[in-house]
Amino acid sequence: MQLSLPRPGIMDEYILPENIYGLVIAEPLQLDRNVDGLFIFSMELMRVFVLLGINYFLQLSLIQQLMSINDAKEYWAEECGHHFLVLQIICIFVFVISIFAEVRETMDMMHGLYHAENWSAGFLHINAYVQPHMHETGGAVLEAETPKGPWQLSHFVRKKFGSDKTWTLDHITRLYKCWCFVVVCIPKLGIGVFLVYVGSHYILVSQDSETLLLNTLVVNFVVDIDEFMYHTFTSPVIKMKLGNIKGIDLQPTNERLLLHWLSTAVFGPVLVFGLTAGIIEKSQQDCGESILG
Repeated sequence: MQLSLPRPGIMDEYILPENIYGLVIAEPLQLDRNVDGLFIFSMELMRVFVLLGINYFLQLSLIQQLMSINDAKEYWAEECGHHFLVLQIICIFVFVISIFAEVRETMDMMHGLYHAENWSAGFLHINAYVQPHMHETGGAVLEAETPKGPWQLSHFVRKKFGSDKTWTLDHITRLYKCWCFVVVCIPKLGIGVFLVYVGSHYILVSQDSETLLLNTLVVNFVVDIDEFMYHTFTSPVIKMKLGNIKGIDLQPTNERLLLHWLSTAVFGPVLVFGLTAGIIEKSQQDCGESILG
């Protein structure tokens, strides 16, 4: 999974991740019927939410298959292979790190959306319905230009590059924030947490070292599906615009900066090591032994 890192020198703002989740949150706010045209406007709205739905469907389907495999095996008998305990610990540790990164990305997203300034009391701010001058710079896909005919065919065949149009979340509304929490953040967080339970069992039922390594790659693959879909089905122009989106001002204080440091340098490692040890210890106890002696 590609982690969302802050831009160099910018420690007081949140940047949306460059993946399906960031796209679903950001692009609807940038669409403009007067610039993008009704066809692109409608297709892009449908496309981003269809991609998100397919992503959830694939992830949940694969998790269900992992659960079926776990149930089909004689779990406890096959798990007690102590000859590769060290490799089990390493694989579980790597898996927990990937899930922790996914969960932290979601928590940062929720924190950033919470601090985004509300535009109005409506649901979704669409540029074309607010002020005429706001769509002069461009929409989500196309740049503003003078129509050449009554049907505005230039929306489909012409595009102006080099515009200063920058994506921003300045037009987000309170209700749209709630929508993003329900449709993006909560399902993303739930899938990550649920995968800890299912994926760790799937790794530990491996019968030999080679299968153990392969199964670890399988469960990490489930986490990365959104990245593959985003990079495959998103145009370079949209990727560039999402990558350069204006950050959300978090208005940091020393207390918040200290808490952020503690969560990264102290609580994070303790949680990862503790969860890894807990998963391995539980599997050993079910085998009648303990790594703690």
